[in-house]
Amino acid sequence: MKRSVKILSIFVAGILLILPLYAQTGQGIISGKVVGRDGMPLANAVIHIDRMNSLNANQRIVAQRFDTKTGKNGGYSYNGLPPGSYQVTLDENGRPLMVKGDTVGDTITVADGREATANFDMTKAPAAAAGGGPGAPAPSKEALEADRKAMEEAAKNKGIRDKAFAAGKAAYSAMPPDYEEAVKQFQIVTVADPKQDVAFANLGNSYHQLKKEEEAAAAYQKAIALKPMEAAYHNNLGLALGAAKKLDEAKASFEMAASLDPMKAGDYLFNEGAMYNNNSDYPKAIEAFKKTLDKDPNNKAAMLQIALSYMGTEATMPQAVPILEKFLTLKPTAADAELAKAYLEAIKTTAPTEYKSEKALADEKKAAEKKAADDAKAAAKAPKAGTTKKN
Repeated sequence: MKRSVKILSIFVAGILLILPLYAQTGQGIISGKVVGRDGMPLANAVIHIDRMNSLNANQRIVAQRFDTKTGKNGGYSYNGLPPGSYQVTLDENGRPLMVKGDTVGDTITVADGREATANFDMTKAPAAAAGGGPGAPAPSKEALEADRKAMEEAAKNKGIRDKAFAAGKAAYSAMPPDYEEAVKQFQIVTVADPKQDVAFANLGNSYHQLKKEEEAAAAYQKAIALKPMEAAYHNNLGLALGAAKKLDEAKASFEMAASLDPMKAGDYLFNEGAMYNNNSDYPKAIEAFKKTLDKDPNNKAAMLQIALSYMGTEATMPQAVPILEKFLTLKPTAADAELAKAYLEAIKTTAPTEYKSEKALADEKKAAEKKAADDAKAAAKAPKAGTTKKN
C-alpha cells in the first residue's frame, strides 16, 4: 500500500563547522629553564613545544609545533598557547635530547590563564651524540641558508593558509553562501598545511552542501586520519555516506561518533535513524531511534520519528498509536501536537479494523474481566455432574 502520510526530508543534526585550531586565542603559557652539561644556565637552547592529539590510548601525534630558545639566563617562556596537552623537547645540535610530557605521570596541560613548566637538566641527559658537544663544528653557511629558506617558506605557507581559511569561512557563511568558492579556498589551506584537520573538515562541509558526497566523504576521512577521536567528524562522514546511499558505512560512522561522545550520542543515533527512514528502511530506522530513546527517554523528536517509521507499512501502523499518544503527553509544540493528531486520524482512516486507542483497549479488558467473572458465577450455580435435584 502507499503510505498515507508522506515523509519528506527528516531533520538531522546540523553539520558542525569547526573553527581552525590555529585560530584559537588561548592564553596558556609554558615556561622553564635549561641547565647545560656544565651545570650552568644554557643560553640559545632550542625548545620545541608540541600540542598533541591522541590517536588512541597509546599513540599521540603532533597537532601544532611552537619553537623558541632560551635566553641568557637559560630561561624560556612561550605565551598564547591554545588549551590542550603538550610535549616539550630540548634539542642539542639539531637532535632531540630530552622530552617532557611524554609519559604517564609527567603530563603538561595548558589552560587559559595558567602557566605550565618544563625544566631540563642536561647533566642528567645521555652523552652527546657523535659529532656533537662543545667541540662540534659550527653549521656551514649552506646549512644555515637552507634553514633560513625553510623558515621563510613555512612563514609564507602560514600566511597563505590563514588568508585562505578566512576566505573559505566567509564564502561558506555568506548570504547567499558560495560553496564553490569555499571549496577552492579550503583546498588552498590543505595544500599549504596538510596537517590541519579542520581544513579538511570544512572542505567536506562545503562539498556536502554542493551534494558532492564522494568528495565530502574523502575530505572527512582525511580529517579523521589527522584527528580520529573527533566525534563530529565521524558524524559528518556518516551524513555524507548516507546521502551517497552507502548506508552500512554511514551506520558505522554514526555509531563511532556516538561511542566517542556519549553526551551527544542521542543526536548521532538520531541521524542514523533519519537516514534509514529517508531510505524507507523502517525496521532499521526504528532500531536507531530506540537507541536514541535509550539515551533520552523523553526525546520527542525520536518518538515522533519512531511513530512515522511504524506508519511506513499498513501492518505496523497500529504500533504508532501508543507512541503518538505518549508524545502528546510530553507537551510538544502546537504544530507538532497537531501533526501527531493528524497521524492518529490517518491511522484510524487507513487501518480502522486494526486501530485501537488506549481507551478502547482498557474497555475491552474491563469487558473481558466482567465476562470472566459472570462465567465463574454461572459455573458455581450450575448443578454438578452425577447429582439429582431433591423434591
